[in-house]
Amino acid sequence: MKDTKEGLSVRPVGLPALELLEQRRPDEASSPTFPGTIEGKPVGFPKHWRKIAELTPLADVAPHVLRHSYARLANDLGFTGATVAALLGHAQGSVTTRYIHEMDTAIIKHWTRSRDTCRAYSMA
Repeated sequence: MKDTKEGLSVRPVGLPALELLEQRRPDEASSPTFPGTIEGKPVGFPKHWRKIAELTPLADVAPHVLRHSYARLANDLGFTGATVAALLGHAQGSVTTRYIHEMDTAIIKHWTRSRDTCRAYSMA
């Protein structure tokens, strides 16, 4: 069975997420963790996300936005593109590049360096 558009994948998650999933664990191993409202029909994760996050500061944040933010933070912390791709479950680095906006980071870094250099010259 195909798990995602790229095939079966493993995605690492943190302990708080595992604890939440453990609370939602179905009695039967074959039952979905996020069941649908109609017997046998799955429901999209975003509906479950809204219920999980409704009383938190993340209530208005889409899960996909969190993936992009996580990727960008990992990139800013110096993780390689390959590591970020693995953390997100991406098979192709080109997808991850769109998440981490490496070009934007490089532009900001060089712009900031240029600005600081110009300030130093103007104060001399």
